[in-house]
Amino acid sequence: MAQLRLKRNIQHSTYDFITAKFDAQWTGINVVLTWEDAMQAEKPVVCILLESTESKGKELGSNNLFETHLIILDIYAKSRGQAMDLADYIKNEIKNGYVYNLYSHPPGSFESLDATPDGRVKTLKFLRDESIDFGDNTDERDKWRHTIAYTVRVT
Repeated sequence: MAQLRLKRNIQHSTYDFITAKFDAQWTGINVVLTWEDAMQAEKPVVCILLESTESKGKELGSNNLFETHLIILDIYAKSRGQAMDLADYIKNEIKNGYVYNLYSHPPGSFESLDATPDGRVKTLKFLRDESIDFGDNTDERDKWRHTIAYTVRVT
């Protein structure tokens, strides 16, 4: 079995957590991992992106890194109210962190991923939770858009 690396494990762990929450309490919410998929899926859509990683040395004399990851959640809603409701719901669910999984797949096939719990994704700080207004010439896709940006660490 081939293994995914840290960043993809974080992104997929986030995807699995948010998808499970929506499946249990909402209907019709599409959760995706790329902007391309977000543009194709029917609204409402939540797009999960691991945007960047900041690495610092853990301790003097060691090559171990202390990594903080920035996750962006872009919400494409059908109305301003729905965008705000989805943002509040997501933020409330992720604030206490969630299971970090190691993912593996058969060589050459990404159709199915096997998940093995291996720690926690700890939510550190919310950096943004805001509506995005592109003005009067907004594409219909971006009309009721909202973004949440937060940092995490695997523990």
